[in-house]
Amino acid sequence: MDKQGGSGTQQVVHNRRSWLVWIAWSVWLFFEIFFMQNAVASGKENEPRAATLFWIIFSILLLGGVITFVIRRINQLNQLSGQDD
Repeated sequence: MDKQGGSGTQQVVHNRRSWLVWIAWSVWLFFEIFFMQNAVASGKENEPRAATLFWIIFSILLLGGVITFVIRRINQLNQLSGQDD
């Protein structure tokens, strides 16, 4: 059934991510791992100020990545359901 309720067929289109998006997510993941490793190492070396700074940077990057993922997923679901606002 198509969107109008008829008996026609509906074609499903899969939008693939561009290579630039993959590179951006890879850079984000690299920095997440980098700052988490630095935070853990600073904590083990008894450098609480540096560890706190690295954990804050890690948390902000993580929150930004999660928000970006959720917003992109909501936009993708809206496009699939035809609710372009």
